[in-house]
Amino acid sequence: MLHKLLEALKEHDIALVKRILEKMPELALVARVVVEAGKLAYQKGLVVLHRNGCDLNATYRGYRPLHALIQERPHKEKQKDKRLATRLRQLCMRWMLDHGADPELSGAFPPARAILVAAFTGESGYVDVLLERGVHMDFFSNSALGDVDAVRKALQQDPSLATARDQGGLTALQCAGYSGMGRRNRETAARLLEIARLLADHGADIHARTKSWSRDLPVSYYVVNGGNKDIFAMLLERGMNPTEAIGSTVWKGLRDWTELAIKHGGSINEARDEGKPLLNQMIRWGQLDQASWLLSMGADPNITDDRGWTALHQAAARGNARIIKALFDAGADRERKTVDGELPYLLTHRKEIRRLLL
Repeated sequence: MLHKLLEALKEHDIALVKRILEKMPELALVARVVVEAGKLAYQKGLVVLHRNGCDLNATYRGYRPLHALIQERPHKEKQKDKRLATRLRQLCMRWMLDHGADPELSGAFPPARAILVAAFTGESGYVDVLLERGVHMDFFSNSALGDVDAVRKALQQDPSLATARDQGGLTALQCAGYSGMGRRNRETAARLLEIARLLADHGADIHARTKSWSRDLPVSYYVVNGGNKDIFAMLLERGMNPTEAIGSTVWKGLRDWTELAIKHGGSINEARDEGKPLLNQMIRWGQLDQASWLLSMGADPNITDDRGWTALHQAAARGNARIIKALFDAGADRERKTVDGELPYLLTHRKEIRRLLL
């Protein structure tokens, strides 16, 4: 019944939601259910769940309903008009806040208060709702929203804030770099850059790492995913690890950012993703355009991971003839064996791919 209820919420079938909860009202208490309803911004469903005793601050895999609503992209919904979808989400946010959702609690990854999650999405409408409800503003949220005066004043009073961490482990520099508030507003982007400079001038650690899901992620990850290229360039000038940054820029398809990192000494062949060679990972996850571009930039197809797999082993396992041919053109060694003694052709059952590899 749990899966039926989740499906009914996804389909916005309020009649079925009510019937299920009439039979099993205890399902409203399941954290996964209310977080899913929040993610969908399905207010009618949330109302019914609330009547049956759901907790609007419940957590499921680190997410709370409010945080899930904010982080989910409106364009994924059935609404064709993204602006309309965003407005509906704002209405649902207000209802949730009116009925007990606490914006001061941490959620999402890295764990952060709702105002920070909203700033990271770049949706000013979500920020506006939270501000009108009087959320607490601090050094970290001011950094993410581009309040230069507040950040400067705070640093004058306490310079150690530049190296401090929020309750979820984020630094102010990561908050400014991760902020999406400058994507549509050049003035805000300029303020975020000024804040990043202020923080760096006051000793912010440009090599700081913060755990998200299972990995510790560097400042460059947050800046790249925030889309703040000017901050990215400034931090490279100040010594941010360019090779480490390449892992993020290639995943996002930001070739000009990658070239900028290379100009600052970054190495495609030394770049890693989850501890594995970047080219191998692009092939492993089907990012074949990015893999082809890396090869055009001089990526070595014979670098191995901890299992002894090269890019050719990955391509063989995926069975993609186009990338296999590109790897051969780049000098891939078809005789290279894995730690277990496997040649690339042994990793595929497709006859045409085996013939190509042989």
